Amino acid sequence: MKTEVETIDRETAERYLNLERGNNRPFSPSHLADLIGRQQRGEWVTNGDTIRFDATGQLRDGVHRLRMVKATGISIEVIVARDIAPEAFITMDVGKKRSQLLPN
Repeated sequence: MKTEVETIDRETAERYLNLERGNNRPFSPSHLADLIGRQQRGEWVTNGDTIRFDATGQLRDGVHRLRMVKATGISIEVIVARDIAPEAFITMDVGKKRSQLLPN
């Protein structure tokens, strides 16, 4: 696995979104709207969440964040992880949801 910090602009977000093949969580318009609102209000912070690609180059995590950048045109800085082994994806995002920590 390789990781690096990247600045994702609209063009990069569109390019990365073209590498998504539908093996991710279902798209949530309400989640996207929440992210867009946070970004437009200046509440977006880089928190260590990654944009993830598998060993074949397929986008496996980060679709909502990339759609946020595409929609707003506001660049973000994120960690991008590539060449993740296929068997690793069944272990991702299986912990308890942290929604109780989010501001109202």
